Amino acid sequence: NEGLKDLAASADRSRRVQIREVSKGHAEVDGLVERKVESGSELMAFWEECMVKRTTACTKLNRTSSRSHALYMLRVTRKRQSPPRDGAMDANSNSRSSTTTLGKLNLVDLAGSERVKRSGAKGDSLREASHINSGLLALGNVIVALAESSRSRPSNSRAVKGRKQNDMHIPYRQSKLTRVLQDSLGGNSLTCLIACVSPSASVFEETHNTLKYAA
Repeated sequence: NEGLKDLAASADRSRRVQIREVSKGHAEVDGLVERKVESGSELMAFWEECMVKRTTACTKLNRTSSRSHALYMLRVTRKRQSPPRDGAMDANSNSRSSTTTLGKLNLVDLAGSERVKRSGAKGDSLREASHINSGLLALGNVIVALAESSRSRPSNSRAVKGRKQNDMHIPYRQSKLTRVLQDSLGGNSLTCLIACVSPSASVFEETHNTLKYAA
């Protein structure tokens, strides 16, 4: 089974990390360390602190190969105060109302798919490669299912005869990665995928497969 590791936790911290279903279509990871930041520099410092703890290993294809997918979750809160109502003498009086807007951004660094024959992965690296590839496959299956569901949805408000709207199964539960990302892939969320490839002819097949996956 895939494992979950909190990169923000200290080495002596043994708190259990697990996925909990909060509501339909929404899952949370319990036990994670959260940190409040108020500037871009604080955010990047926290990012670097976490990424240093990410597991890497040397393979025939990469000296610092990532041995897992990494997910960096940001919750953004914006509070706006309305101007004082007419006749209010004090700008700080109770005549001002405030509006709070919440946003969520998931930054996911996917470990590259690898063929064991070329990477020479053994032991723990071999098991990690299996989990990496299964997570990528599950994510690809979810994206394909979402695309097919969108294409099959009627353009008008009437459902196609003999078919219910949005009745297509989306396999979010195939992987812990897709379960955590469920509310960031479907619904009204926006998703952008950036592919990292190499110009080297020696890894042409890996580059070709990466571009096919991203497409």
